[in-house]
Amino acid sequence: MFDRPTIRPDALRHAREAAGLTQHQLAVRLDLSGGERVSSWELGRAQPSLRATTKPERRPRHFDR
Repeated sequence: MFDRPTIRPDALRHAREAAGLTQHQLAVRLDLSGGERVSSWELGRAQPSLRATTKPERRPRHFDR
């Protein structure tokens, strides 16, 4: 089994802010319900899943089963 890659919370926040997006706007672009999940990622309370960070058309087929 492979270790799941992690995203540094500060790097995520920096990238989001550099793109000029709010947490809510990023959540909408990722097809998430709101900015709360993005907030938990940026605070280091949770890590995003591959499903959460990959657009549906770019996910491997087995991820949507």
